[in-house]
Amino acid sequence: MRVVSRKFKRKKRFSLKIFLKPKLHEGQPDYVLIGTIFLLLAFGLIALWSASTVKSFQDFGDPYYLFRHQIFFGLLPGLILFFFLSKVNYFRWEKRTLLFFILSLVLLVLVF
Repeated sequence: MRVVSRKFKRKKRFSLKIFLKPKLHEGQPDYVLIGTIFLLLAFGLIALWSASTVKSFQDFGDPYYLFRHQIFFGLLPGLILFFFLSKVNYFRWEKRTLLFFILSLVLLVLVF
């Protein structure tokens, strides 16, 4: 007697792969936008360095303390998130736009 094998459906496990952009729809990045972001970032860091050297030296004894603090705790985590989130397929979040909008309004109210 021949045994017929059945294909059992596996339960899908949660995976981060569903949030990543598929290779078929991957396009060129917007270099103008990325360049503008980095230009504003550089301008902001220069302004911070210029404005905070005296205060940094008075409070911490190091003229570059606040500048270094911004680099290590602001710029580096931001760049890591920037490059990681640039790979996320944001079209999967389209169903939840109303929820995100309400959440952003609530967070805005919490600031005041």
